[in-house]
Amino acid sequence: AQETFEATYPFHPTVLSVFERKWQTLHSFQRTRGILRLLAQWVADAYEDGFKGAHQDPLIALGTAPLDDQFFRASVLDQLGEERLQAAILADIAGEEAHAVRLDAEAPDTLRRLRLHRKVATALFFESSGGQQRQEATVPELRLAVGEPDLDVGYVETALEALQDACYYLGFEGNRYRFSIRPNLNKLLADRRAALDAH
Repeated sequence: AQETFEATYPFHPTVLSVFERKWQTLHSFQRTRGILRLLAQWVADAYEDGFKGAHQDPLIALGTAPLDDQFFRASVLDQLGEERLQAAILADIAGEEAHAVRLDAEAPDTLRRLRLHRKVATALFFESSGGQQRQEATVPELRLAVGEPDLDVGYVETALEALQDACYYLGFEGNRYRFSIRPNLNKLLADRRAALDAH
């Protein structure tokens, strides 16, 4: 494991492996130029965040992908060849009022500092969006993707449960999860009713 981490530094090994395991089968995926451009944007964003003191993540991991940056997001969607996933990103993962962002803001101190809901949602997006064979993320994949020295991996399931209850575009079956282009209409309706009842 140590050799793997050293070989992929400053990236977490799952960042590079997700492109090999799942994304390389996409028709629109540009294996060299496109992915290098995407990784360069990712590194630049991580450097800027670290320089500003915003976040001190030990590695550039799937969960730290800057999906809130419109240029990075556009590059990701271009590689996926699926612009309609932008709705899922903005509503559930990285928009100003996204569910994962809200859940982090409301979380206890430890989880808020780790930005765990957003990291889990972002890693889940990358693991479940690419590939022709298996468009889903499993709990072990997510634990590996967001695991870091100060994190009790049991919190990953806690974050997943909260995301299941809140997100509009997150589907799940057993311990397999995926973001979709289709919203959960029952969840949307229930949230609208709750908002009306509150008034």
